[in-house]
Amino acid sequence: MDFQSLWLDELATLRRAEVESVQNIIHMATTIDIHPPGIYIIYYYWLKILPNSEANFRLLSAISGSLAILAIFILAMRLYSRKEGLISALIVAVSWFPIYYSQEARPYSLLFLFSIINSIFYWQLVNKFYLNHSESWINSTLYILSASITMYIHYFGTYLIFLHGIFLLIIAVREKKYFYEWLIIYSLIFILFLPWLPSMIFQLKGGVGTGIYSAPNFEELFNYMIYINNNYRIVIFITFLLTISLFLSIYKNKKFRVLEIFKSLKIETIFLLTWFMIPLLIIVLFSHLVKPVFSFKNMIIAYAPMPILLSRLIVKSNFNNVTKNLFIFLFISFLIYNLVFVQQYYSKPTKEQFREVVKYVISEYNQEQKPDIFALSYASEYFDYYFQKFNTNIKVNECVQIENENEEIEAALSRCYSNKLWLMSAHKLPNEKLLKIINMNYHLVHQKNFIGAQAALYTHK
Repeated sequence: MDFQSLWLDELATLRRAEVESVQNIIHMATTIDIHPPGIYIIYYYWLKILPNSEANFRLLSAISGSLAILAIFILAMRLYSRKEGLISALIVAVSWFPIYYSQEARPYSLLFLFSIINSIFYWQLVNKFYLNHSESWINSTLYILSASITMYIHYFGTYLIFLHGIFLLIIAVREKKYFYEWLIIYSLIFILFLPWLPSMIFQLKGGVGTGIYSAPNFEELFNYMIYINNNYRIVIFITFLLTISLFLSIYKNKKFRVLEIFKSLKIETIFLLTWFMIPLLIIVLFSHLVKPVFSFKNMIIAYAPMPILLSRLIVKSNFNNVTKNLFIFLFISFLIYNLVFVQQYYSKPTKEQFREVVKYVISEYNQEQKPDIFALSYASEYFDYYFQKFNTNIKVNECVQIENENEEIEAALSRCYSNKLWLMSAHKLPNEKLLKIINMNYHLVHQKNFIGAQAALYTHK
């Protein structure tokens, strides 16, 4: 898990979690972030238990991703059978999308896990409200608790719980005897989230972190489908062909009438289709009509239905068991091949190389001349983290951002007194404006490029 350097967002998570108190986390989440504080509070205590290393920092996401495999097995088994559960778990275990976020110290793996856990308990409520099945108060209590945790992890978790409430309300209004139970459940969830509600309203009004999401067009939506299908066009093509062949095997002896096919769907399948499509559809419309909020990673809340629906198609297809098992073997093998050899996930770094930039500067650093360290970054702590990890007394002297005015950059440079200057950058590389200001007073000696990062040594004119 430490094959790659922590990148910008992970270092930002670390910066918000590695503070003196939970009060500091809440203050930072309100003023400089667009997320609720739950994930940072979890990491705050996590780092008090385990030594601060890249592997330990990412371990929480890895555990969440592993538990998500078990959770999707349980959900698919409750919806259909053990067969669908095993196939769904296999697909998730070897798919690039959940694996990628299971090895990143961000909220998305935990969000994925809780989107499934919530749906396990939510499905029991749907069964009770819609089909009058018996359901214990323990399930309702667990749903309230898991839903509340999800809302504090990420606002798209809040969005998912909101949709749960709307759909269950529609059923409760139809079955009037369950309305008061619905009211109690979601009133308790609302009360548990109420302390953070004013801060959420401030953030969503655009107080912090605006302008980082999009209103997707058809091309971006197609790219989203590629992204969740192992980030590879051929995978989505093969998945599509597999889906069509399995679908036709089920309906080959029936007249193809969309309405009749839809009527033949079980409530479990409608539940999954709704979960996969409705959150995406509403977010796309909201992004175009109100404010851009669409992001590939945020839609991980609606990823779980896809492997379950695919597993259901395989089980329900009219092929014999040998053919079905061959389908499963070939598809899983292809996903593994794509992950290991095409994506080169475990051998080809893709994240911004903060660590490698720092390591290079340390190896070239002249202790006698003591050059200044001038960083282009959102925070000097992102580079200083690795300077400290490598047990050096080097640290960033000045830090600027691309968005800074010329006067601010010039003022930061004027505070650099050494004859030598290291310009370090990651995530955003120096633009023409910054280089022009530096070149007014410095000569470039040499430069080394990394993935999403750069180090350059300058000498004063």
